[in-house]
Amino acid sequence: MGKTTMLIASDIHGKENIVEAFVDWIYKMGHSFDMIVIAGDIGNPQKPQVFRKILEKISVFKKPIYYVEGNWDVNYQACDEGVNLENSGPIEFDNFILVGHGKRMSPFKEVKYKGKPIILVTHYPPYSIMDRGKRLESSQQSLHSGLPEINYLLDFYQPFVHVFGHSHSFGGIDWKINHILYVNVARLDRTAKDGMPIGNYALLTIGNNRNVKIDWYFINGVWKSCSLCGRRFHLPQGWSICRKCANRNNLKFVRIDSKYSNLRLTVYTKEKDVGDERNLFFTKNLNIPIYTIKDYLAFEDFLDILMVRMVIEELKKRYFKVIIVPKDKVIEFYGEHSGETVIPFSEYLFSCDEKTMGKKLCTLMKLFSLSKHIYVIWGFKENEENYVLDSEYVLFNEKISKENVGIIETLYENNFIPLLYRREFTGLQKASRKMFESLRRILGRRKS
Repeated sequence: MGKTTMLIASDIHGKENIVEAFVDWIYKMGHSFDMIVIAGDIGNPQKPQVFRKILEKISVFKKPIYYVEGNWDVNYQACDEGVNLENSGPIEFDNFILVGHGKRMSPFKEVKYKGKPIILVTHYPPYSIMDRGKRLESSQQSLHSGLPEINYLLDFYQPFVHVFGHSHSFGGIDWKINHILYVNVARLDRTAKDGMPIGNYALLTIGNNRNVKIDWYFINGVWKSCSLCGRRFHLPQGWSICRKCANRNNLKFVRIDSKYSNLRLTVYTKEKDVGDERNLFFTKNLNIPIYTIKDYLAFEDFLDILMVRMVIEELKKRYFKVIIVPKDKVIEFYGEHSGETVIPFSEYLFSCDEKTMGKKLCTLMKLFSLSKHIYVIWGFKENEENYVLDSEYVLFNEKISKENVGIIETLYENNFIPLLYRREFTGLQKASRKMFESLRRILGRRKS
């Protein structure tokens, strides 16, 4: 078996002029490659024809094109050029299997038993790995644009290379963590201040025995030494620092203890602050792919995302509509302040005046001052004409109620339903297929 070289790119965003410059540059550089892989955001949803045009332009190289869809790849015209990996399923080559996921988040189960190394291609990053940017769920405040579903795909496939895009901030960087080489190939439509194309792309060469070589390039780039690390890189003419050095403060991985790999999550309502009176909401056992999560801070947020989704799924059995109230809207929805004076957020948080701002808001602000892991969730019932807000839940860790006597009664007095959770880590266990399927159903299939 010989070597296979891929020309990889992503995040074109429908810019035909960039692709034309890219094609001319590839010819100028004289690159040799066997196939082209594009990690999504090829087209522009406002220009349905441009997706097809871009693939046609890239097809001049007479090499197979494989791609996944990104969040910009909607409303596009059908195209004979290229293979959508999500539609084709896994493709087996001599020395690896190529698997792609754009919007589909359930794994191709047969791949796991082929025995060959896997290269996974997605548009979205895994949660916390080179994923700074806008979340798919834009209403949720987060520094992360990655999806936990991708972390679970990594856990299922155990690939040796993961190619993705979407997070422009970390584009042009490869980072090996544990046994996986993460390659963020965003973005091809990068331009200099004067409008000159300087998009990044890479040549990824796969040899035998999982040997991998990656070479980064920029359209209109030149070879120069990085002013920080001294190594020689291909960079845009106006740059003096390589992409890794420019982001080195954010490229730090903290290994999470294996005892956190399995979690028993219990959520319940409680009538009083004392005693054991409680109504069980649910108990679930979860496998957490800790080796795909950057650090403990991201781990906490990862757990919160899973928990909130599970709570919402449970509430959907009881209500017609379920909505999480974004934290930046809590003051707007619950505040009674007239607006005649300026009140900084810290005043709401640490010295909330019930007479001025209302008792309900101050109750919530007290909880927010104790922990950032507080969630206000609304359940709506349907009547003949519209939706009616039926219940207001507040989800938080049971430790808060134990350390703050009276908080449960205060919530009930203000017509909130306390929803408490407990996390018990049960150590390293091998995840079963049944467990994976359960998590997939909870996470659900993503929409663009």
